[in-house]
This record gives sequence, C-alpha cells and structure tokens, in this order.
Amino acid sequence: MQGIHLVRWLSRGGAILRLVAVLPAVIVLLHLYDKPMYHIVTSYKFHFFLYFLADVHEELNSLNLLFQKREIDLTGVQSQVRRTIVFIRSRYVNCGPNFGTNSDRLSKFLERHASNRDVIVQGVDADGMERVHQFELHEEPLPNYTTARGDKASCTLTCRSYATELIYNVQLRLGDLERLNGSKLWMPRTWPRNTEARDEECAEHFDSVVELFHASDRVEILPGVDKRLARKELSTLVPVLAGVPKEEQPFHAGLAAILETSDWPRSYPNLVRLWVAVAVLPLSTVECERGFSRQNVIKSWNRTSLCNGKLEDLMCMSLLEYDMNWDRVIEVWRGMKKRRPRRAHQSEVRARKSAKGKEKVVVLSEEEHDDEARADDENSCSSSGFSSSDDEEDGGNF
Repeated sequence: MQGIHLVRWLSRGGAILRLVAVLPAVIVLLHLYDKPMYHIVTSYKFHFFLYFLADVHEELNSLNLLFQKREIDLTGVQSQVRRTIVFIRSRYVNCGPNFGTNSDRLSKFLERHASNRDVIVQGVDADGMERVHQFELHEEPLPNYTTARGDKASCTLTCRSYATELIYNVQLRLGDLERLNGSKLWMPRTWPRNTEARDEECAEHFDSVVELFHASDRVEILPGVDKRLARKELSTLVPVLAGVPKEEQPFHAGLAAILETSDWPRSYPNLVRLWVAVAVLPLSTVECERGFSRQNVIKSWNRTSLCNGKLEDLMCMSLLEYDMNWDRVIEVWRGMKKRRPRRAHQSEVRARKSAKGKEKVVVLSEEEHDDEARADDENSCSSSGFSSSDDEEDGGNF
C-alpha cells in the first residue's frame, strides 16, 4: 500500500471498481478453495484500502478521460486538476478525525462497520450453486505483508499518507498548468468585454507564454519567433480576434480566425508560430503517459511489455492527420500490377542423400523457378484447351 502510487495505470480501466463489484463472489470462492487468500480478503484493512482506492481512482479516471479527448482544451485541464486535488485533499488529508467523509464508498463502509464487523455476502461456487456466506472482519496482521494490525487508526494513517503523496505527484507532473493558461491569448471567448481590461489581460497571457519557454531574458522566444515583433503583432491581432463569435467556440477558434486572413504570413508570422508551439506542448512530464493518454485502445498488457522503439511508434500514431482519401486508395489499388502468387512446385526443392546419410536441400534460383513455372503454365493451358494467345484475345482475364 505504501508504494502503490508507483503503479501509474492502476486507475485506468476501473480495475479497482470492477474488483469492488465482484468482491462478494470472490469471497465466496476463496472461502471454498483458498483459505490463505480468504484470510486476507476478510480483513478490515483490505476492505478499508479497497473502498478508499475505489473512490480515489474513480476521480483520477475522470482526469484520465479528459486527456483522451481528441481536442484538449488547455485552459480546461487546470480546472479539472484543481477539482481532483480539492476532492482528495478535503476528504482524506485536511479532514481531521472525519476521514473519508462524503466519499462514495468508504464513508458508507465506515458507517456500516463502526460498531458491527459482521458481513454477509452472496455468490456462486464453481458448480454454479448460489451460496450465502457470513464472516466477521478481523484486524489480525496479514502474513507475508505486514506485521501491523489493521485497525481504523493505522488504516487512516496509511491512506492519508497515500493521498498526500498522490497530490504531490499530480502537481509535480502537471506543473506547467499555471503557465499554460497563457494559451488564452488565442481564445477570445475567455477575454473580458471591457477593451482596457482585455488588452491588459492579453499582455499578461503573452508574458505567461514567454515564461513558459523560459525566454524572459531573451529576444528570441523560439527559433524564428522574435519577442519584440510578436508583441507588436499582438496589438493588431487582439481587435481581429475580438470579433470572432463567442458562441460554442472551439479551442482552436483563434488560430482558425488568423489563418482565414490571406496576409497572416506577413502580418502575424511570430504569433502563429508561437501558438503552434503552445498547442503541441505536452501537459504531463511523464513520456509514456503523454503517449498513452491518446492511445486509449492500448490494453494493459501492452503497457507492461513495450520496448522503447515500439513506444515511440505508438506515440507517433496519436498525431492527428487528415482523413484518408478512400477514392485515391481505390485508384491506387486498381492500378497495381498483377503479380503471380508464388506457388510451390515439385521441382523447386530437390533433395538427395549426402555421404553422411543426411538430406541436402538445393533451392533453385529465381530464373530457374520462373522458367519452370512458365513451362508448367503452358502445359496446363494446352491440356485444358486454352493458350496464351487466347488469353490475350480475352484481355488477359477470365
């Protein structure tokens, strides 16, 4: 439990939630067929940790789903991260003696077993028979796992430490979110209506973007992006973007409005390059998470058995590209040269006994194989009443 935060993908796919759903049936089966494991799953500590993780990982999974969207709103990620942190901190860290209050599963578990540790579960055995089983949650130390007793105080201490470490890791991996709010520079739907306040806010967003690339003391923000020229372009760009309709604006509406102007390469070259650099910035500092956040079809066993080369290929697959032109695909397919499938001939491989009694295999060269294949085809055509000239008259296909 103390090192469970190292399992980064435990919340993906709702593994803990599925275990909670099938727990009654699992307990019945373990009672019948596996006594050592039954002793573990009937402990108070196991149930306390399980319901705690189910509540926390359900909240983390909603954050994962946000990163799997086709078009991620950079300014919307921060609010979701803050909500997740507030949820965890208020219920499991800064909660005083009321640990887990208002949580979905853990609070019900604590209320139900505050004084009574009896549990009744119902499941199906290996023969398909319905069974009802009653047991009492024990606080005995779990063999081969820990020597500490599983009372409420020790469980609360461990889970509070886990929640604190979890918040720290989320903030560490998503540390650029504050500065990524500078992307509002190209999102007119977030601007204030007052002109003076709008210009002031856009200037602050521009400084945030400059800080994002650690270019506060440099003239060149990025290669080909001059900070002084970009600031001058901003004074003329803000009024243009202010005229973009704000109803249901997508995240890239500001960039689309710029590109619709025919003279944007001459008027806003630095700001457009800067916007493209911001739009493709990763939100997480963990490389595999950046790749898999878009590859939600990849299953768990792939995540644990990928080499670096395959991981890099899968990360490239997540890049958005134009829709496939199926008309062009069919055109190319129809224009492909007809190729004769390679057939196995009896004369292709000749085997003879060597001096030691072992088989020695001699493979014909491609020229010899083609000559023999052509001869076989001519023989088959003559025996069936067809010839090569007949094929040519019929267009070569029948």
